[in-house]
Amino acid sequence: MSMKRICRISDRLLISIVIYLIGAAQGFTEDALTQGKKLLLNNQPDKAVPLFYKAASEGKNDPKINLYLGVCYISMGKYAEAEQQLLAGKSKDTAGAYLYSYNLGNVYFLQSRFTEAEEAYTAALAARR
Repeated sequence: MSMKRICRISDRLLISIVIYLIGAAQGFTEDALTQGKKLLLNNQPDKAVPLFYKAASEGKNDPKINLYLGVCYISMGKYAEAEQQLLAGKSKDTAGAYLYSYNLGNVYFLQSRFTEAEEAYTAALAARR
């Protein structure tokens, strides 16, 4: 009888371990894009950048990859790279063009390019009131 009891406990333990491993495996199978977004949200843009490039090279069709890269570069103070990514993304993602314009405004403002910043902010407002 004690043998059956041990087996039942072992079965329960085994089920718990399997459930845990399935949950853990899901965390390990996140794609580069998802990992990059999490790092960006956790204010780790330097770690997110290579993941966004990896996602792009893997053919991810998320139109916002350039936006994410632009925001990373803004956070890192790399304004030329940010501008390049935001301009590239704006031409691809017409539905989200206001986001690119707004962030371009931020890039220009941070560089004291106030006329261009005003134009970018105005474009963002015109696209999305």
